[in-house]
Amino acid sequence: MSVQENIEVARKWNLEVINQGKVDALAEVIHPQYQWRGGTDGPWSTAFSGIEGVKKNLLGESGSEASNFRITIEDIFGEGDKVALRMTFWNGEKPTGMAIAIYRFSEGKIVDDWACFTELK
Repeated sequence: MSVQENIEVARKWNLEVINQGKVDALAEVIHPQYQWRGGTDGPWSTAFSGIEGVKKNLLGESGSEASNFRITIEDIFGEGDKVALRMTFWNGEKPTGMAIAIYRFSEGKIVDDWACFTELK
């Protein structure tokens, strides 16, 4: 996959799957061996993994858990098999947090997801 194709997968993951709750599109963007590494138990520890882990921990079984929650992508760029994003999280019209994420791709899907978050007060 090209860097531009990986960027489009990253956009789809955030803007369609997370924002719109399109759980049926998970297999198109998330690799079966996906690892979310935003946990705080240790340096880059895996907090959850796989498509079922994403459903349980990020989306709920039927879509995005918080119906007013959405992400906007402020910056996105890539190199090689990685894409980096700077994002803002929203609850309705109020920004509630910011994040930096780096995704690593394998077979055209996100296989590693490193993320750092900060809450806005």
